[in-house]
Amino acid sequence: MANYKKVLAGATAALLSAGVFAQESASGDDVIVVTAAKVEQKAEDTVEKVTIVTEEDIEKSGAHTLNDVINSIPGVSYLGRSVGSSEPLQMNGFTDEYVKIMIDGVAVSRSGNANILEQTQLDNIDHIEVLNGSSSALYGSDAIAGVINIITKKNREKRWGFQAKQEFTSSGDISGEAGVSFNSEKGLFAQASLGYYHSDGEYDWDEYVPSSTSAEASGSGTTSEDATSYRYKSYTNPMESDYSGHATVGYKIDDGREVSVTGNLSTTDSESYKSTSAGSYDHRETVQGSVVARTDWALNDTNALSGFFSFGHYGVPTETAPFDGTSEVTESESKYRDYEGEIQYKNDMLENNSFLAGLNIIGSTYDADGEDSHKSLFAALFAQDIITLGKLQLIPGARLNMVFPVDESEAAEDEDMSVNATPKLAARYDASESFVIRASAGMGYRVPTFTQKYSTFYKGHGDPNLKPETSYTANLGFDAKPADDLKISVNGFGTYVDDMIERVMYSTPKGVGNPYGNYNFYRIYENLDKVISSGVNAQIDWQNNDWKVSLAYNFLYFRQWSDDEDDWVKVSGKIPHQVKLSTTYTVPASKTALNLNGYWYAPRPTYDATGAYTEKTADYLVVNFRVDQPIPSTHATIYASVNDLFDSFSFTNSSEDESMKDSYTGVRRSFTIGAKYNY
Repeated sequence: MANYKKVLAGATAALLSAGVFAQESASGDDVIVVTAAKVEQKAEDTVEKVTIVTEEDIEKSGAHTLNDVINSIPGVSYLGRSVGSSEPLQMNGFTDEYVKIMIDGVAVSRSGNANILEQTQLDNIDHIEVLNGSSSALYGSDAIAGVINIITKKNREKRWGFQAKQEFTSSGDISGEAGVSFNSEKGLFAQASLGYYHSDGEYDWDEYVPSSTSAEASGSGTTSEDATSYRYKSYTNPMESDYSGHATVGYKIDDGREVSVTGNLSTTDSESYKSTSAGSYDHRETVQGSVVARTDWALNDTNALSGFFSFGHYGVPTETAPFDGTSEVTESESKYRDYEGEIQYKNDMLENNSFLAGLNIIGSTYDADGEDSHKSLFAALFAQDIITLGKLQLIPGARLNMVFPVDESEAAEDEDMSVNATPKLAARYDASESFVIRASAGMGYRVPTFTQKYSTFYKGHGDPNLKPETSYTANLGFDAKPADDLKISVNGFGTYVDDMIERVMYSTPKGVGNPYGNYNFYRIYENLDKVISSGVNAQIDWQNNDWKVSLAYNFLYFRQWSDDEDDWVKVSGKIPHQVKLSTTYTVPASKTALNLNGYWYAPRPTYDATGAYTEKTADYLVVNFRVDQPIPSTHATIYASVNDLFDSFSFTNSSEDESMKDSYTGVRRSFTIGAKYNY
């Protein structure tokens, strides 16, 4: 049985090696983007490389959640909470704390960053813009690895619009979305949407494990003589219910002036089990919401003002209880609140220049049970100029960052105000109509977050003495179009970080020097002296009228400096190789869309403090097949898909001889059917 999977998996990879289902498609060039320079540009005209995921890309990919879509982007991986990864989102080796995630140009909670990827409604997305590489000059300290900007649908062309979707998965997952939009002739516009997702969770527990059994064999993490140990045989999905809502109301005065207010709210009710000494489980009810008021106000043909104010809340009430019921339930809650305001001025007075300047202010608070409350206040002035000199375009820019000592807690009593600048220069040279060279270089500055400094979490904690990071980033690449239906893109990147903040895992003898009792490991945030991340993203796209074939490859080199070894040593948990591929065929007569897509992540190795290899995970392969069939003379489509076609097949097992199915939870073969309606 395993042999047929290996043959099929290899054949699929070979078949599709001529071509990532969500990189720049032919239709992506026509998309208007704002992420690269905070001004509206066509994707094909941007100075820096912006990867576009269009609505069509999302529909044909077979994606069920936004994290499925994110996994299609070169250099980005998202393993998600359901597979038990401590670093669910990575971009060029950096975690989500280094990636600016935004909705319509406004950052989501600095503390709840990647969770929004599992709660955003796909049918409400117009397109996604991904800027790979440091963008701190425009977007601040949490954009060292890059920016992901999710652009929602506006539907300004129809007076009324409706959309609905419902799907069922054989694993028991159920999800649905519905939305409505309205545009009056007098300038009033409004839209609202709701979505939900539910999974019952599937667990298979063993009988009691005798207390004399070793912790390694039981998976319990303890050998206490007076404790009863549990373990589970399989853990495919946590129990989870997600609900999300989005609403906007605004008024368009004319083509250059409008005001609007947007609200977003998402909740997650989840229950997950941990293989600890008492077989405990966690019950969490996460709430994440925001309100954004924005305005675009043209002063005249060459001058314009725009701005926004947002309030965000991220709360995590948690209940933890032993599975054997011998102890009371422990309750705790963490609350994060963000307040952000920005105003920017744009001037196009000169023919070959487009000048932009702005002020950004962010205030945040953190409260947790049994801990001090904490506050932070950041302010920044930023400016850039897009200069066009024939075939050459330049964007010099800089950001002046100010951190104010507003935290009155005892742990922060010695903090001082800090001021620093992060410049950047980007360039584009159009050597010909079919060959474009892009390059950029810049600095970044990042202060530790509340989570990194003060939070206490499962098997780990923060460090209030963390120092800010300083980073230096460079990118160099090209886009080539050797034929009308063929595109090739290659981008090399490199980032050097001084005092990088990283969550480091330590292993200690049980009960000896470990502040977390019987756990056999714990994590703590620390400053790493020096870190280097470098690599290459390459992708090929081919498309004619009916076929689209795509391939992307990412290579990552990630090292940290060790004073003890006096050398650069390897870092645990990074994915050294990624391959992402897709092929889509649309039957001309029936408009049936057939899509086969997949992504492969090489095993993630673990190293000790000297950089010596200790173990590795299995590799990670997911291949999906989907069929979409529009119903003639309607606005409806029915679809069906096979998810994880090879049922967690592994080319390479882990160092403990575990396959992907053993190493990762939440990924299993399943079947989905659904229907959607768009008007």
